[in-house]
Amino acid sequence: MFSPKDTCSTTEAAKRLGVALSTVQSWVETGALEAWKTPGGHRRVLISSVDRLLEQGVGKRQPEAARNTANAASNALRVLVVEDERVMVELYAGFFRKWRLPVSASFCENGYEALLRIGYEIPDLIVTDLSMPEMDGFQMIRALRQFPATAKVQIIVVSGLSDADIAAQGGLPDDVLVLHKPVNLEQLHELMNSAVERHLPAAVA
Repeated sequence: MFSPKDTCSTTEAAKRLGVALSTVQSWVETGALEAWKTPGGHRRVLISSVDRLLEQGVGKRQPEAARNTANAASNALRVLVVEDERVMVELYAGFFRKWRLPVSASFCENGYEALLRIGYEIPDLIVTDLSMPEMDGFQMIRALRQFPATAKVQIIVVSGLSDADIAAQGGLPDDVLVLHKPVNLEQLHELMNSAVERHLPAAVA
């Protein structure tokens, strides 16, 4: 059982980390920060989890990719790719350039890192693997679907797991699209192009 000195409020956590209160709230909701509600309904954040983020270089300043995204064209589709295989990352980056779509892409190596990135900025589209170290895609997707701000974000899974393997690990939400490796790049291109077309009217409005 933790004592009061082991915890802080979300406001205090935001000050310690040097980020907005909404960022701390999203990290709490998605599990990047350990917290719970008191009987009175107040959030208490475990100070050790705040310190862990600071040790990892999170907070105080936005990640480089987040700053780059903020400086991108306002009507670009914000895409977050969550993939730990370097070959796949390079493949995605190369084809994003080749397709010449209005996309602002950033990359994370696992679900934990992605949840932290999403705390700074919620993407329009997430392309993710399932089998990753630290936090896999299953855990990340379940966390995102529980948080109102990310419950409707479009997610495309690209995985080497079979449908049976995915089902054996609890399955995925019905609105998550699944592509199997080796990825059908033509199909992925069509899906991203459709996402861009849906996004552009909202960006221009």
